[in-house]
Amino acid sequence: MQTTDRPRRTPQRRDAHSNHRRILATARQQLRDDPDTSLGSIAQTAGVARRTL
Repeated sequence: MQTTDRPRRTPQRRDAHSNHRRILATARQQLRDDPDTSLGSIAQTAGVARRTL
């Protein structure tokens, strides 16, 4: 039996994957336009709750 030190990753839900991509795209754009943008603004524009970030 082979052992590894890496923990297994559970597959990400489809909506979580979609949120992740949308958050990153939104953050890149907003930070490019305004480096002082807030996390709340990024979350709102990405359509997720602030806690999701």
